[in-house]
Amino acid sequence: MDGIDIPEDVLDEIRRASFETRIDDPQAAVRALRKLAGRGGQAEVLARGALAEVYLDDLGDYDAAEHEFRRVLEMAPGLHAARLGLARVLREEGRFDDAEAGYCAVLDGMQRDLESFRGRELPPGVEEMVLTLLETGLELSALRAERGRPAPFPLDQPLLAWAAQERLFDSEDDPAGDDWERFHGSWARLRHLTGQGGNIAAIDAAQAAGQLEPWQASFVKSRVREDEGDAGAAAEEARRGLEAKLAAGGSWRPDEALRAADLFASTGQQALAADVLRRAGEQIEQARAAGEEADEDGREALRARLEAMGGGLVALGKPKH
Repeated sequence: MDGIDIPEDVLDEIRRASFETRIDDPQAAVRALRKLAGRGGQAEVLARGALAEVYLDDLGDYDAAEHEFRRVLEMAPGLHAARLGLARVLREEGRFDDAEAGYCAVLDGMQRDLESFRGRELPPGVEEMVLTLLETGLELSALRAERGRPAPFPLDQPLLAWAAQERLFDSEDDPAGDDWERFHGSWARLRHLTGQGGNIAAIDAAQAAGQLEPWQASFVKSRVREDEGDAGAAAEEARRGLEAKLAAGGSWRPDEALRAADLFASTGQQALAADVLRRAGEQIEQARAAGEEADEDGREALRARLEAMGGGLVALGKPKH
């Protein structure tokens, strides 16, 4: 919300309620955000938007979420985040025609905004807008597919190509290139959902252009192969991605290891699945020993998956406090 003058202490309170508080106590977050909304002005818009998300994502109170999103739109008509949130609520409520109309309105508005940026100095946050645009297109296409209503690709593909050519996701804030992987992964899944081909060639081209590291390209290809129903090819691409990341001096994120282990297990490679989970846990232990931040939640997810498989717990040890 550019140009909005909200006291920094109020912003800090909204952020704390929206992220930290809601994780441990969503009801406490609701109380805090309602109090902050009472300040009026732009602080109310921000607080009510966050409140709507807590109702939708954490409490499953769709009536309250819809009320808050509509209130935000009364105060800030056309706000993309609120329009998207409302479309998601309508989908959860089973009001599919209204949800589709909402998704389409979000896509139209965001694409117009992005088109207006072409040839100009790009504002902060444009890369996140592109990612949200893609993910909104995915949600709309998935909804249509679920309803037996396949539709053409819902976005302007030259606009997506422009985003890639502008290298929007080259950022010092994202040295690992996770946004590039998210961008090409979403684009590939959208092509699949809308019956388009050429995914593997497009991913190879992105890697050749320096937009994806070899392991990222393999991980995206793995998801493509899984969407196509080829579990064996998906598992093989996941294995290549893990090996390439280690060869480049990286370490596996827990979500990468967990997904790969699931693929290995589904293709009868139980020992490989367990080995990947153990090694991912060891990498977290090594990071902690080196004084680096350790992903404790990810570590426990690895532990739980190994336990479900019936072994390998010794290698992960117990959490250290």
